[in-house]
Amino acid sequence: MKRILIFGASEFQIPLIESAKQRGYITCVLDINSQAPGACKADEFYVCSVKDYDKALKIAEKFRPDGITAGMIDMAVLPVARICEKLELPGLDVETAIKATDKYEMIRAFSSKNVPCPEFKLLNKSDDVETLEIPWLPFIVKPIDMQGSRGINLVKSNEQKSSLISDSISASDNGKVILEEYMVGPEVSVEMVVINYQPTVLQITDKITSGAPHFVELGHIQPSVLPNETKEQIIKVAEQAVCSIGIKNSIVHAEIIITDAGPKMVELGARMGGDAIHQQLIKLSTGIDLPEFAIDLAMGLPLKVPVPTIKKYSMIRFIPLCAGTIDDIIVNKSISEISGLQAYKLFCKIGDVNEERNDNSGRFGYVLSQADSYKDVVKICNETLDKISIIMK
Repeated sequence: MKRILIFGASEFQIPLIESAKQRGYITCVLDINSQAPGACKADEFYVCSVKDYDKALKIAEKFRPDGITAGMIDMAVLPVARICEKLELPGLDVETAIKATDKYEMIRAFSSKNVPCPEFKLLNKSDDVETLEIPWLPFIVKPIDMQGSRGINLVKSNEQKSSLISDSISASDNGKVILEEYMVGPEVSVEMVVINYQPTVLQITDKITSGAPHFVELGHIQPSVLPNETKEQIIKVAEQAVCSIGIKNSIVHAEIIITDAGPKMVELGARMGGDAIHQQLIKLSTGIDLPEFAIDLAMGLPLKVPVPTIKKYSMIRFIPLCAGTIDDIIVNKSISEISGLQAYKLFCKIGDVNEERNDNSGRFGYVLSQADSYKDVVKICNETLDKISIIMK
C-alpha cells in the first residue's frame, strides 16, 4: 500500500489528509501542535515543527513514504523539497523551493526577468536603521521567511521607520526583512497548476483584507468580478512570475495588486493556497478537486490539467478575533435554514482568553457559501455572520 507524508495538520489541511485516505494511501502527518485538527485524521501522527528539517527527515526515513506534500504550508515547502531530494522522491528542486519561499530571492527573480513588481531593498537586523535612507514613502516591511501576514507593517513616515522595522525583524526567524514600495489597489490571488513548466490558471480570487497597516485577510471570493481586460493582464503577470521562479510541476498561489500602472506581483507560493482557497473554494466554484491533484503531484503520478465541471460563485468570510475573554457564544438555530451556506466553523469556546493578533491566525472561525451570483454569495455570508454572536467580557 502506498504511503504519503503530509506536513501540517491545521483545519484547512484536513481535505488533503482525507483525500489521501480516500485514495487508499497510508497517511503520516506532522505538526508542531499535538491538538491540531487534522492530527486525529491521520494513520500516524508526529509532533514536529514543519520547519524542523532534521526531525522531519528522521520521521520520513522511519515512515518510508512514496511521496511528501507541504499542502498549503509555505514554511514546509523548502524542508519538503530537501527531504524529497534526499530520499529521491518527486518534488520541487531545492533551488526552486528557495526562490518560492524566500521573499527576497523571489522578488529578485521577478525583477531579473522583468516581471512587474515593486521596488525593494533587503535589510538585516545588524543594519543601522536610523541612518537608512529609503527612496520611497510609504513602504511595506515584512520578514522574508514568514507567511500568513506575520510581521507585515506599513511605514508611513521616517518617525515610524525604526520601531516598525524592528517589529518586523523580531517576527523573522533569520532576522532579515524586505522593504517594498507600497502598492495601492485591489488585491487578488491567482490559482494555478504548473505541468512541465506550463502554467494554467484555474481561477482568480478577489481578496478582502483589513488594509493598512497589517493587511490581514478577512475573506475571499471566486471568481473575480474585475473587468475581463484586467483579468487578462493579471494572468499574464502571474504566468511570467511562475516562469521567473523556474517551477516545473506544482500547484501555485500567486498574489497580485492592481496598481494604477497595472498588475504587479506581491509574491507567490509553490503550494496550495491557504484559507480554504484551494481546498474548498476552488471545488465550489469550478468542481476541481485540488487536494486530489496535490496528492498525484506528491506521488509522481501522470498529471493532467484539471477541467472545470461547474461554474458557481464561492466565498469564505472569517470571523476576526477580538482580544479578551469569551463570555458566551450564541448561534441562532435558523442558521441551518440558510440556502447556499456550505459550512460554518468556530475555533473558539466559552472561557477562551485571547490576545490581540495582527496576522491571519487571529480568527474565531469562518463561514463558507456558494451561489449563482456574486451578490447572492455575499448575502449568504453576511446573513450567516449575523446569526453568530461571540460575546466578550
